[in-house]
Amino acid sequence: MSAPTVESADLVWMEGDQPFSSRFDDVYFSRDSGLEETRHVFLTHNRLAERWRAMAAGEHFCIAETGFGTGLNFLAAWQLWQASAPDDSYLHFVSTEKYPLTRTDLQRALAIWSELADLSAELLGQYQDLTPGWQHFSFAGGRVTLTLLIGDLFDTLPELDAAVDAWFLDGFAPARNPDMWQPALYQRMAELSRPGATVATFTSVGDVRRGLIAAGFEMRKVKGFGRKREMLCGQLQQPPAQPWRAPWYARPESARRSSSALVWLAAARPTPSPAAAGRYRLSSIYPTSQVPPPAIRKAFSTASYRPTIRRCRGLFKAPISTACACCSAN
Repeated sequence: MSAPTVESADLVWMEGDQPFSSRFDDVYFSRDSGLEETRHVFLTHNRLAERWRAMAAGEHFCIAETGFGTGLNFLAAWQLWQASAPDDSYLHFVSTEKYPLTRTDLQRALAIWSELADLSAELLGQYQDLTPGWQHFSFAGGRVTLTLLIGDLFDTLPELDAAVDAWFLDGFAPARNPDMWQPALYQRMAELSRPGATVATFTSVGDVRRGLIAAGFEMRKVKGFGRKREMLCGQLQQPPAQPWRAPWYARPESARRSSSALVWLAAARPTPSPAAAGRYRLSSIYPTSQVPPPAIRKAFSTASYRPTIRRCRGLFKAPISTACACCSAN
């Protein structure tokens, strides 16, 4: 059985190192300075530094983003997190992406930002074996978690159960990507938000502002970055009424909780061939769980198997070769 495939981004490189989407006819980041734009739009106008400095020990903070793109927003947030948040706090960054960059294109795009080189290398070290669905990456000894939702956000966000503290409303411009900028997205953002959650976006389009206001966010226009005159930022003022939910599905009160109900037990052994010295062959993987059988069947998929392969590569510090009917990647 072949693994499901991901439709990658179609890029054209402008002026040597500027990634441009031929599918959406738009740039991935500002030609002036993508990193400074990220800091101005998303970090500053979500007030992240001051909020993180005020966090209590062991506290969790969740950022959700529409459009992972080059990963620049994630890396900039991670960098600020390292400088601002307590050492015993936890960041969960959730990002949607319908057309992820290939690893080669991601490496080329991120090479622009030398000050992010160390963090970029960590991301690139795990950015492989992507499949449609949820992809989990763990960094900084578990203090920073990235969850990529690969696919159309109107398919992936309804499956997400999160308590989002800050939104990075990104993606290509509304005129270039109108299918994303819809009232259904703004409503789902409100449903996934903690009370008082913030939102920031590079655009100041009236339909976007009115849609976010209708979903319960109080929005205002502020100075945009570079040549952009205005942008939008705001805060959730009216959380939507939550539908009744069976108590056994309720989120635990404790901030520190297991990130997954499914545990993969993996065993690896050295390959016998002298020509493959230093390589390991994954000999067995066992899923263990206490959740109902339908949930096990859903989790037992390539989207769950491949992150396990990534973790094994990190644990054994060597390439892992697989011999699995549902995954042929080495």
